[in-house]
Amino acid sequence: MDPEEHARRREERLVRDRANATKLGKFLLIAAAALVVVGFVVWGVVKYVRRNDVPPVPDAVATSTVESTASPFPAGTFEVGDEVRVAKGKDTINQRKEPKTSAAVVTTLVWPQRVRVQDRVMGADGKVWYQVVAWDGTNEGPAGWVRGDLVEKD
Repeated sequence: MDPEEHARRREERLVRDRANATKLGKFLLIAAAALVVVGFVVWGVVKYVRRNDVPPVPDAVATSTVESTASPFPAGTFEVGDEVRVAKGKDTINQRKEPKTSAAVVTTLVWPQRVRVQDRVMGADGKVWYQVVAWDGTNEGPAGWVRGDLVEKD
């Protein structure tokens, strides 16, 4: 190998090594920045826990004998026994066999049809569903499910 070829190869190797060193430097800089962010997050959590006197998480979850009074339903939902009606602006709504929009229709309710709530559940769609019966003072009518946003307080 002649001296010029040797010098050219050496120069190529130096350029390649510098590029690799630059890539490594960038990677290390990003990794260091990520560690700093994680450190600040941990520091913030520790500071929050100490300031707000948050109890530590127990190793084993103890079962409580006290029943929770918190409702899984959003505020403003109707209770069992409430009388509601088809919401204004809704000419008709479907009363369904199950609490989901793909369930078979039991009957169609027409505004301002009154119904009485018999049960309520959170549907898979994240909406509150009510099991209702047509209400004309005698509790008569088929039972079926309606979505909570389609009825309003009577």
